[in-house]
Amino acid sequence: MLDRAKFIHLLSAVCEIYNKELSTLAINLYYETLKDYSTEQINHAFNVIVRTNKYNCLPKPAEIIEVIEGKEDDRALLAWESVIKAIRKYDSYKSVEFEDKTIHMCIENLGGWLWLCEQTKDDLKFIMKDFIKMYKAFEKNPRETPKKLLGYIEQQNLKNNHPEDIPKTVFIPFKKLCVKPKELIKR
Repeated sequence: MLDRAKFIHLLSAVCEIYNKELSTLAINLYYETLKDYSTEQINHAFNVIVRTNKYNCLPKPAEIIEVIEGKEDDRALLAWESVIKAIRKYDSYKSVEFEDKTIHMCIENLGGWLWLCEQTKDDLKFIMKDFIKMYKAFEKNPRETPKKLLGYIEQQNLKNNHPEDIPKTVFIPFKKLCVKPKELIKR
């Protein structure tokens, strides 16, 4: 969670660089929009913006979020990369749960986990395009999604009424684009 006092200090410094003033209402709106990010993430985003912004305009909250989370295409590509790594590592036998539930929506709409794992390397190149389009659409309009994607072993054991023989689901964390605090220290 974002430390409010540190955030206001950072935002004030950025305002000073751009020779801008913000009302209390605007500062509160910036804070409310960005409060779910860490102070380190906000600091990193401001540093990137100050180094790369060629115009004398204060960055909008959406620009700050884009630096932290990456662009839509970047997130979709990272999600696809997670899917490919999971297919290679766990194949269709294991049930998987991606932290990023948008991935679940895409895979279910493509044909499911088992179907996706059966595709050839060449097929996956074409499927990637559909996945990326779906990912961007579902990210903007999320829908209810299964908690996990069932692998072959779990499906068969449920079908044959052997719930005690279901292996543990593999959890796949969300790969974030933003710089971690350790990486900030190294600079």
